[in-house]
Amino acid sequence: MDANATKRRPSKGARIYHGIVRIAGGCMLGYLALFFLPAGPWTNLYCPVSAKAKTWGDVPRNQYIWTKSWLSVDDDYVVHEGRLFLRVQSTRPSIVTIWLDEPRWDTSAITDLIKTHRDLRARLPNPDAANGGIEWIRR
Repeated sequence: MDANATKRRPSKGARIYHGIVRIAGGCMLGYLALFFLPAGPWTNLYCPVSAKAKTWGDVPRNQYIWTKSWLSVDDDYVVHEGRLFLRVQSTRPSIVTIWLDEPRWDTSAITDLIKTHRDLRARLPNPDAANGGIEWIRR
């Protein structure tokens, strides 16, 4: 290329097109950030297995345990003061939406939990029952 040659400047239409593409890309990134970037930690809600209720939503609020975790949803169970609690809900806010995770606790899920964590069997209200004696578990 000749040293005296000048670089050709893009046409006005091309500059407008590239400007629109940049703005659209920025808007798309902003949209994704609004819906998917977390605005807070995961809040995990645990319900006691000894609660006397038809559903976990009927359990009095003062019996629950809440934990917070920035990286991921916590374990499906926690032992607190010798009592067993099962995770029933996890939420994480983003700027516009809320992410929600609710494990499905039923008889087969309790059976699987006991098989993988045999030490929890003694903490169930009725270890010999199919659902562990947990009244708020779906049958």
